[in-house]
Amino acid sequence: MRYIKRLLILLDYTVINVTITAVLFYVHSKTHVSFLQLFLLSIMINLVWFFTTEVIGVYSSKSVKDLLIFIKRTGLALMVLLLLIVVFLFVFDFSFIKNILVFQFYIYFIVTIISIRGLYLVFYKLIHKQKGFVNRALIIGYNDTAKKLAGYLNGSTGALQLVGFVDESINIHELTFVPVFTGIKNTVKIAKRLNINEIFSTISPNENNAINDLIAESEKQCVRFRIVPSVSAFLEKGMTIDHYADLSMFSSRRDPLEDVGNRIKKRLFDVVISVFVIVFILSWLYPLLAILIKLSSKGPVVFKQLRSGISDQPFYCMKFRTMKLNNQSDQLQASRNDARVTWIGTILRKTSLDEFPQFINVLLGDMSVVGPRPHMLKHTAEFSQMTEHYMVRHLLKPGITGWAQVNSFRGEINHPDQLKDRISSDLWYLQNWSLMLDIKIVAMTFLRVFVGDKNAY
Repeated sequence: MRYIKRLLILLDYTVINVTITAVLFYVHSKTHVSFLQLFLLSIMINLVWFFTTEVIGVYSSKSVKDLLIFIKRTGLALMVLLLLIVVFLFVFDFSFIKNILVFQFYIYFIVTIISIRGLYLVFYKLIHKQKGFVNRALIIGYNDTAKKLAGYLNGSTGALQLVGFVDESINIHELTFVPVFTGIKNTVKIAKRLNINEIFSTISPNENNAINDLIAESEKQCVRFRIVPSVSAFLEKGMTIDHYADLSMFSSRRDPLEDVGNRIKKRLFDVVISVFVIVFILSWLYPLLAILIKLSSKGPVVFKQLRSGISDQPFYCMKFRTMKLNNQSDQLQASRNDARVTWIGTILRKTSLDEFPQFINVLLGDMSVVGPRPHMLKHTAEFSQMTEHYMVRHLLKPGITGWAQVNSFRGEINHPDQLKDRISSDLWYLQNWSLMLDIKIVAMTFLRVFVGDKNAY
């Protein structure tokens, strides 16, 4: 909401002042009016727009999140602006400005403002179509706290969408505006069926033993779980606290990328980096490596493999092919001195050049520049049984590089402790994400390419 409001305000005032400047320079070229008079007129128009939009609430949260209200209030502000400009010109005898110029300015301003609103609508739609930007939510319990929370969620800017409640049928005694699903024990199953990203429980584990099981089950299914009752007993369990108006919510870990603004920052970072690499590096690197790969062995230049992505959704991860064609590529990890690796593949894997096609995955939105490394589907199934909290790493988009990789937790996994160290690094990254951390990891990755990594093979 902060970013959208600031962007709209910046665009509106840019349009106002560009339009004013063009009109006033035209007036100055045709008359002998001083720049001081014209400057005062421009200040007046800016002040009128400021106070009009403030009083009408053009940029209020309620207005910006509802397109119809936004257009109505913008239209009202434009009418008030025209009226006050006419009054101002009449009272202060700005007779040198012809009526036709006022209306030309006004029509141009209206067209531009409406265009900005159209761009805003397109931007809003595009943002909400991006993977992971809109979270669908369920609320466990149908009580006063749940109804209050539902009101806040329904009044949000669209980053959260309430799908329904879950409670026992005996507790439902009235009609509701959203569905109420029965069976608290079935909450996670209902969530997966409805593509739910977040569960808010207004019932504490002390009130219902099933909540503890749901917390563990939701984590395995890549669904965030929050508790929103009176939960003072949880203060000593290391849970993080978030606030939604006057309600407190407890979750098992901090997650900066839940914030829409942070997700936008990360996505813009990904797009800028991936476009740069594709245009200035991959454009000439691809044909060069394609020749060497074709000379090394038969097969395609780019190897595509299904891997686990965000929310455990599979996607085709791309790499330059480094192995001879074999039937074990989807089952067997690469090991040191692996006979399947070609001579050019050894160089590509050692320098991490084999990962460069994944910048296309980043541009497509399946991956991020920085994040947990994506695993084969078979390994995801196996590793999730080997270590606790493994599936939590799938709350993030997988990355080309990551905190685990720059700390040398990469390569073949032969022991549960190796996996544990890697998962700990991934979870630390999830809880401590920042744009500067991503930049640091990218810089450390380039450094490791030149220094070398004993686990790169």
